[in-house]
Amino acid sequence: MTDPATADPLAPTIRPQFALFIAGQAVSYFGDGLALLAIPLLVLKLTGSPIMAALSAAPRTIGYLLAGLPAGPLVDRFNARTIMIIADTVRLTAFAVLAVLSYTNAISAWQVLAIAFFAATAGVFFETALAVVTQDVTPQDQLVRVNSLLESINQLAVVLGPATVGVLAGVFGLPVTLIVNTATFAVSLITIGTLRHQAQRSATSEPADRLRTTLGSMVTDLRTGLRYLRSERLILTVTSLQASINFCVAVESLIVFYALNVLRLSPEQISIVVASAGVGGILSAAVSSWLAKRVSAERLIGLGVATIAISLALLAAAASVWSLTALNLLMGGASIVAVIRIRALRQQLVPRHLLGRVSSTARMAAFAAYPIGAAIAGALAGLNHNDPRPVFLGAGILGMAVAAVAWRFGLRTIGRTPPIRFAVDGTAAEPADAD
Repeated sequence: MTDPATADPLAPTIRPQFALFIAGQAVSYFGDGLALLAIPLLVLKLTGSPIMAALSAAPRTIGYLLAGLPAGPLVDRFNARTIMIIADTVRLTAFAVLAVLSYTNAISAWQVLAIAFFAATAGVFFETALAVVTQDVTPQDQLVRVNSLLESINQLAVVLGPATVGVLAGVFGLPVTLIVNTATFAVSLITIGTLRHQAQRSATSEPADRLRTTLGSMVTDLRTGLRYLRSERLILTVTSLQASINFCVAVESLIVFYALNVLRLSPEQISIVVASAGVGGILSAAVSSWLAKRVSAERLIGLGVATIAISLALLAAAASVWSLTALNLLMGGASIVAVIRIRALRQQLVPRHLLGRVSSTARMAAFAAYPIGAAIAGALAGLNHNDPRPVFLGAGILGMAVAAVAWRFGLRTIGRTPPIRFAVDGTAAEPADAD
């Protein structure tokens, strides 16, 4: 049965504005999609250096590695909606500054990267707070459906955002593109501001406690979150699974190299291959809610991860643009199915006052695993005379092993093992009935 402590008493109050909130997040995701190409284009315009353009992806990675852990305790300690408002204000300001300085040609590439870093860091806080607000405003039996909708929008933005940048930059110039990017965060900010949301409060949410956000209290909060992870075997299993499979999936960074240098595909064909992952994500997000009603959580997550691993292994045998496209589409779709179900599972099982730090820890672990896996995959391909096919096969085999271990050590117990409910101070309370 549903745990009263995690039920959402505010849902009837905010339901009329829920559609507006979702629409605002759609625009915000579109802004993220625009930034994927707008920042590299601006850096390239200023320097003409492909190396500098490649570095434009660094602010997001660095921002997540630096802010991923502290974001969780701060979101748990403060009102999550307020943090989303502050984060959107920072992102709006950052892109407005970029637009003005780009128009006046009074900015350097390093200044662009610095501003992009602040925007990316704010995005880390925004994403962490969004997971908590989504839990607050969504009935438990609708969490998969709402997360599927948000992920559908996110995947669509990944596909449409860069394409829109190309059109806007070509017709109106890059400064106009940055202005549009600024406007997307303004829309998101307005819609969040109109949401009548009063976060469920724990003792750590009282004003006197929230003012004590010193380094020592944040370390305590982090330790509480990590203690929960260690004690709740199921959540620890899915967190470890997500990070491990992200390490394996990082081999996808070699797909473009494989398509260009081994299969000798044209740029147009390569663009089809790259876009297929986003298309797979859109399709999977659209059917995730339907799947969740018919397939148990443990099987859906397990099948998703196993499909990712099999797709990686089969990439070693891909010999044409269509086989490569089909496998990349399958891998992208399976990834989104697993991500949506894992995210909803955390929101259903993790106590409200711990959700921020548990979510941020899981995301940071997954985010950190990817560049490590990509670097190792690239090095191994280089050692094999620039042939990435054995690396694809090895990543797939490792992914299958990871899925098997996760199933053996906790994944198969979803729905049968009641989650450990922690008190506000981080001590274990009585186990709640499984939802």
